[in-house]
Amino acid sequence: MRTKTDNQMLDHIILCSQESWTQADQQALISYINTLDSDTKQDSFISLARKHGILPIVYKNLQKISKDTTNQQLLTKLQSNYKSIAKKNILMSAELLKIAKLLNQKNIPYLAFKGPTLAQLAYGDITMRQFGDLDILIDKKDIYKLDKVLQDHDYVRFLELSSKQEEIWIANAHDMGYIHPSKKILLEMHWDFLDIDYPLSIDLENFWKDTKLIFINKTDILTFSNEKLLYYLCIHGSKHLWERIEWIKDIDLLIRTQEINWDQLSKNIDVDFQKMFYLGLLLSYKIYDTKLPIDIQKKIQRYNLDTLIDYIIKSWDTEQTKFIQTSMMLKLFPTIKTKILYLHKIILKPSMNEYMYISLPSYLYPLYYLIRPYLLIKKYLHLK
Repeated sequence: MRTKTDNQMLDHIILCSQESWTQADQQALISYINTLDSDTKQDSFISLARKHGILPIVYKNLQKISKDTTNQQLLTKLQSNYKSIAKKNILMSAELLKIAKLLNQKNIPYLAFKGPTLAQLAYGDITMRQFGDLDILIDKKDIYKLDKVLQDHDYVRFLELSSKQEEIWIANAHDMGYIHPSKKILLEMHWDFLDIDYPLSIDLENFWKDTKLIFINKTDILTFSNEKLLYYLCIHGSKHLWERIEWIKDIDLLIRTQEINWDQLSKNIDVDFQKMFYLGLLLSYKIYDTKLPIDIQKKIQRYNLDTLIDYIIKSWDTEQTKFIQTSMMLKLFPTIKTKILYLHKIILKPSMNEYMYISLPSYLYPLYYLIRPYLLIKKYLHLK
């Protein structure tokens, strides 16, 4: 039985994004859709579906029952939103192919992930998944090579950094953002998945060793293997406490449409990330009835994930305090040491926000440890 939220509208949006319906589900959905009889209700429905990144699949599924609903106005609005998303996705996919070609010409190894590659692989259609940027993983030694390629082709860094700030950023962060001003395309260059001061670390070498080719518009794009992609998606979603239902749908469709070597995957899950990994699978099972192997279900049962599941579902409808959010994040870390390191990272350790707030000479860098709590207090007390 699928898990329900406390929000009737969100429950029906999730129902719209299911892969199959019972006759009772379909009748309930038709009845509900027909109650959205005002612009306010329709716009709220569309906004919520778009917020959670599942508008395209909601629209396509509602098309299947369009003849059974009188609410053609909602379907027309959904169609308009879907076309807007599809147009953007096609533009961004073409840009990914262009960049991949440039990287091949410059002999810069890369792995494309999320965005168009995930849409094509799991959804079978680049227009069926919402995405806002392009993500490319490179080797850290190639940062400046890719940076030059991007800037030579009119991309601009998000951040304007001094030489010292840039050195600190590259040493400690895991990505750098760019925008193409005229095309309005965002791109993230990754050389890792987690910042250097994150309490856990991922073995990137295994991702580089375990890859696959997919085809977008008859062009080869190198990305993660199915197993590594599923592993990454679970970690990424858990790291953000599953703010978007789209991330759960990604897992559901990847498992439904692709062959997963569960034995291989289970052997390669780092013990530090097991809770994050199994939380992603359990959410997919609870929200989308995703079929999981019996031995995987048994492994999930070893962890007490009910509190986290309840928090995540509640957070979709009710904004949670930073204190509660942090307490939930701590549940994902496997040891006391990693929990302490996480608290140190988010409370005490200076981040790029502090380095950008004020530029200090290197001999005064310890002062950033004092600026950090000041900025946090200012932020959470909404001081000007």
